[in-house]
Amino acid sequence: MAKKKPLKKAKPRAKQTQPKTTKKQQPQTKKEQQPTQKEEINILDPSGRTFWQAATVTFALLFLVSIFTHGFTFCDTPTGQVLTTPGTSTPAGSAVKLDFYLMSQCPYGTQVADAIAPVLKKLGNSVEFNMDFIADDNNDGTFESLHGQPEVEGNIVQLCAAKHNPDKYMDMIVCQNKDMGAIPGNWEQCAADNSLDTEKIKACFEGDEGKELLSASIKASEEVDASGSPTIFLNDKPYVGGRGENDFLRAICNAYETDKPEACSDIPEPVKLNAIVITDERCGLVCDTTQLVSQLEALFPGLTAKTIDYSEKEAKDLMKETETQYLPAVLFDETVKEAEGYKNIENYLLESGEYLSLRIGASFDPEAEICDNEIDDNKDGQTDCDDESCKTHPSCMETVCNDEIDDEGDGLVDCDDPDCERDWVCMPKQDTPSVELFVMSHCPYGTQIEKGIIPVIELLGDKIDYSIKFCTYAMHGEKELNEQTLQHCIQKDHKEKYIDYLKCFLKEEKTDECVQEAGIDKTALDLCIKSTNEQYNTIENFNNKSTWLSDRFPLFDIDKESNEKYEIRGSPGFVVNGVVAQTGRDSKSLLDAVCTGFNEKPEECSEDLSAESPSPGFGFETTGTAASADAGCGV
Repeated sequence: MAKKKPLKKAKPRAKQTQPKTTKKQQPQTKKEQQPTQKEEINILDPSGRTFWQAATVTFALLFLVSIFTHGFTFCDTPTGQVLTTPGTSTPAGSAVKLDFYLMSQCPYGTQVADAIAPVLKKLGNSVEFNMDFIADDNNDGTFESLHGQPEVEGNIVQLCAAKHNPDKYMDMIVCQNKDMGAIPGNWEQCAADNSLDTEKIKACFEGDEGKELLSASIKASEEVDASGSPTIFLNDKPYVGGRGENDFLRAICNAYETDKPEACSDIPEPVKLNAIVITDERCGLVCDTTQLVSQLEALFPGLTAKTIDYSEKEAKDLMKETETQYLPAVLFDETVKEAEGYKNIENYLLESGEYLSLRIGASFDPEAEICDNEIDDNKDGQTDCDDESCKTHPSCMETVCNDEIDDEGDGLVDCDDPDCERDWVCMPKQDTPSVELFVMSHCPYGTQIEKGIIPVIELLGDKIDYSIKFCTYAMHGEKELNEQTLQHCIQKDHKEKYIDYLKCFLKEEKTDECVQEAGIDKTALDLCIKSTNEQYNTIENFNNKSTWLSDRFPLFDIDKESNEKYEIRGSPGFVVNGVVAQTGRDSKSLLDAVCTGFNEKPEECSEDLSAESPSPGFGFETTGTAASADAGCGV
């Protein structure tokens, strides 16, 4: 890796088969599972573990991913870096090294760029800062990035700014991030507003120099296996901590052994706050909160966490007082609301008596029968599967509902077993299945599944009733709001032309050209867009940031009712016959899922569609494998 220069003279290397379904239970076990780290959190765990085992084993990782990314995902997939930051001390007289690997249109990347900018100004040459980009180099002068060609160009122009204006380039980037969806088109105004040399940046951006910078940057990101934005290293060690200004300032200052920069003396003392962690030694590793507490302490430097076991009277009394049923439980008092990291976990806190309970996917009921330990735990005279409370435990029921096997030996197979009545593959059948796909128009994983579903829609035609709907908030700026309103109107007034439009749009994101190519009446379309915006206050809400979700994402209410009905939280979501379905994103998996909804499957259901996964983002490349239903955009 090439040596990086300190801030002020930064070298701008822009260093770079559908699973079998299992039922969602809330059962008990005593068997310990060793937690495993995965690049993506897969609710339908292909390892063969039942849902509840996967959920309880990974609850801490799932929560940690969510709080440090503001919503259960990086742009692309979590990198799987270890969740500690050891060995980050800096000898006296040396600068702390800080490396960011980003995507210029990733909302999580722009978040950390905005937070680090004022820190870099305060610390100056005390920080050896480098920013590189995550993308693909086609080795022919062209590049691909998760959010399309605009992101490629955004990466290039920011690298050019860093090279030719090393003292001010972060000012331009912060300005651009105020309207992330407008990147790269807003660079020139932002550069001029912050007194950067626009002529040098333009020459670099439009010439070979910018491409060379991006090639070098991608190579640097690949050297450290950075695949998710943001990936952050502090003194060459993975950084996992808060993402606010003071979080970064505190982490950098703590990395100095001695002779800390003067700015380190001005860091506000962290707010003191308290948490009680309730666990149960009987549930073993699935209730181990060691890692969780460690990361909460990183998020809240002033945290005092007290751990108590369910065997203690205090724990039982507290669970009763807060109406807590499942363990482990994390209970904050009101002081958490004053802490810097509160916004990170606000959406995962529930009022529980005088406490705020953290939703972490806990599933161990200390009062219930443990269904596989040959002990009558609840003292009702019934042991394990003979106990009524164990009837829904995986070891006592049909757990895989489409494998043509009688899993628990009761003579009933798959959907004939009452255990499977709530599994999506046993959905109510219809003569004309309804298919609802929920996406964000610029979410890479939304575009991925759209490319997978198009061949299914074209194959089945009017034998299904399909609609593409949109999530209740936009993560990719004003352009996403505009595009989704336009697509809503095309489906409303020009449904027969929608798929032609969508196929065109998914190639290169060229809205105006695709409207013309699909033969859509532009005048009628504009009238629909205008009336729709007025009906749902889309533009008004965009301009009023007080209405935004988590103060970061504008609302989009056109399909709000459907989103709430199916509890859609992000992009994509897939619903067949009114049931949320879990499936791959390749055409074969999607066809199988849709055909599951027919009373009588038509002959088209036997067609051999591609099992290769469409690539995330724009363009019709494939990854060569079936797509899982893991990654998505959401908070």
